[in-house]
Amino acid sequence: MFFRKNKNKFKPVIYCMIALVFFCSSFQAQAADDIEPLKNVYIKYKRTGWQTYDFYALTNLNDNSSLGYEWTINNTDSFTSPNLKYFLSQGNHTIRLRIEDQYGNTKYDNIKLSVSFWSLQNNWFWWFVYLFVVLIMLYYWVAKLIYLFNKRKLSDHTRHFFAFLDEHGWVEKVISHHVKK
Repeated sequence: MFFRKNKNKFKPVIYCMIALVFFCSSFQAQAADDIEPLKNVYIKYKRTGWQTYDFYALTNLNDNSSLGYEWTINNTDSFTSPNLKYFLSQGNHTIRLRIEDQYGNTKYDNIKLSVSFWSLQNNWFWWFVYLFVVLIMLYYWVAKLIYLFNKRKLSDHTRHFFAFLDEHGWVEKVISHHVKK
């Protein structure tokens, strides 16, 4: 009986409660629609040294902190970090990336790299060039010294050749100065 008499007093409260529940549920649905799923994954890499590469992933998401990463190199080594620094030996290599977001969406990307031994970033290559230049210089100086000490015993062609290599004659002057003393 109490309820029948005061029925009209509770109608605005009931309507406000229904409106509040509807508003909160629509706000949650709208917030869930704003979350973008994982759609695109790309592997980017940069060579940082001789046969050393930095790999990182680009996605369509702004916040990559909730993603799960799995890098696989040549189907042998696996890593679970967002970025990867790796030394690749000479040859052909396959790098695969698997990314999973918090909702279970999984995307893949892979690249193939061909790594050659002789590159300008190879330290061994530059040591070989340096050693080759030093050996040529030593060979020239040893040959020049032998020529200067045995100048009279050599043919005219040999004398012209060595005179051409030392057109100013300063090496010959220095050695002849020291030999006279």
